[in-house]
Amino acid sequence: MTVYLNDIQAGMEEGFAMGQAASQAFGGGNQYKTDLAGYIFGTGGDQTAAQGHLAGTFNHGTLSGTKDDIRVYCDETRYQAVSDDDKRARDSDNRVVIHAFDVGSSPCDGLFSTTSAYTTQFRLTQWSIIQFCPRYLQAVKIAKYKGIKGAGNKFFNVIGTAVENALTKAQRTTIDLYALFSTTCLHEIMHTTVMGQADDVGSGGGYGWKKIVALGAAGSGSRNADSLAYMGLGTTIIDEDNKFITQGGQLKDIPTASKRDVNALIEAMRDGRMRVARTWKA
Repeated sequence: MTVYLNDIQAGMEEGFAMGQAASQAFGGGNQYKTDLAGYIFGTGGDQTAAQGHLAGTFNHGTLSGTKDDIRVYCDETRYQAVSDDDKRARDSDNRVVIHAFDVGSSPCDGLFSTTSAYTTQFRLTQWSIIQFCPRYLQAVKIAKYKGIKGAGNKFFNVIGTAVENALTKAQRTTIDLYALFSTTCLHEIMHTTVMGQADDVGSGGGYGWKKIVALGAAGSGSRNADSLAYMGLGTTIIDEDNKFITQGGQLKDIPTASKRDVNALIEAMRDGRMRVARTWKA
């Protein structure tokens, strides 16, 4: 459906850019990014694994393989029932038979389905397939904000105390509001074969900030697609919107001269790395 082409292209491009930003966020001296990585992956070997995973997939010039590493679909009309077994479906575009669901009852179906997208890898092909659910794409199409770069501070300014209280009751946090279409794209990208086949870890799939932080504390974040996606999201918020993320998932303004900056200045003067022309008091 060409009506969604521009939205999908923009979302995938921003998703890749967020992944690249995340791959460069470790060990760069930015305390806010260091804290973010600690919340999501802990401070031990799992953070090292996440850093290696992101750097290995986003920090080289071109992906190995062909232009068909990832195929993206916005409808499911290619599926046909297999006559001898209604528990299988034939994907006519990719010439494979799948066992994931009955035809007519995919993860996208159902009045109360919350599935936005799903990713499939096939043993007999060299590509992965990202399937965006049609109902979700309809919502994306009419949404005012589709990605973090489009939302920015305008989006943050409408999040007041009442909204934060409602999020708390729903077991969600402020950063979850920023997990827009581009974050969904990055999440699905991390499931693909060429990007390392991350899973949906834990009860309920490891979705959302609170579950991500719990997985980080347990040393399981590097295997969770949403954890990797939120690392990209959080890094982009820090870079683009000049805000940092708390352990509770709230967004706070980065001060123009924070206490950490003053401490760094004091250390630099003590080490003799900086001269002061005049006396200054805090």
